[in-house]
Amino acid sequence: MSSQAAKNQYLVIVPDFEGALQKRIDVRPQHFKDLRPKLDDGTITFGGALLTHHPDPSSANSGAPPPMKASAVVVTAASEAEVKAILEADVYGKSGVWDVANAQIMPFKTAVQTEIPMPTLK
Repeated sequence: MSSQAAKNQYLVIVPDFEGALQKRIDVRPQHFKDLRPKLDDGTITFGGALLTHHPDPSSANSGAPPPMKASAVVVTAASEAEVKAILEADVYGKSGVWDVANAQIMPFKTAVQTEIPMPTLK
């Protein structure tokens, strides 16, 4: 019998602190760089930003960053405590983007999924 704890999926909604959009943008390249190993080993299988609204692509601000307010992530871990530790160790957690104390960590089971390539950042 294996001594490793069984791992399960969790759907995580982690809000941003008020006014953290610029900080999020500043540390986003490091966030994506640090995610690569977690994507490769299956710890994180999905992630993205929650928006206050979809921007109008025809507006004068179409080049502005989208109005991000939180993140949604699917994490595979042995416990909710492990998920919280992963969030706290992320650059978004360490730099004051994510309000980890108010994260919703919910047991989850993926039913369907398609592959979406990770974006490249300039």
